[in-house]
Amino acid sequence: MPLYLLCCVKTIGALRSSANSEHLNRSIEQFKAGKVTRRDLMDESPITVMD
Repeated sequence: MPLYLLCCVKTIGALRSSANSEHLNRSIEQFKAGKVTRRDLMDESPITVMD
């Protein structure tokens, strides 16, 4: 399964919980309002997905 599809599936699964859904919606609103902090990645090695 391609990584982007796996991410979509995981996000949809997380949205089944009302608490997770509310948290994600608040985070999106904060992002749209420019209330973000840029951070460097701890590990920039490629992601390997095991089937």
